[in-house]
Amino acid sequence: MWYAVYDKSTNGLVSVGEVVANPLASHLATKELGEAFNQAGKVWDVVTLSFKIANDPFVESFVDKILNLPELASLSLNIKTTLKGKLIKILFEG
Repeated sequence: MWYAVYDKSTNGLVSVGEVVANPLASHLATKELGEAFNQAGKVWDVVTLSFKIANDPFVESFVDKILNLPELASLSLNIKTTLKGKLIKILFEG
């Protein structure tokens, strides 16, 4: 199991690993990340206390160019937004 250790007062990420100190310092907390966690291409979100895909202007621009192809003009904005999120996730996580 992988864990994120974060500061309770700021929600800032302190560390990520498979081993957590016991006892943990009182100002720190942990969150389980799963058995097969991969941090590549992700950043810690202090609001949701989870990892999210990092914004990469090059990748977003590339995906936008794909979604603006004339062949995809008939797709609704909702579908394009959903597709954009999935394409970015695939490009970062495989």
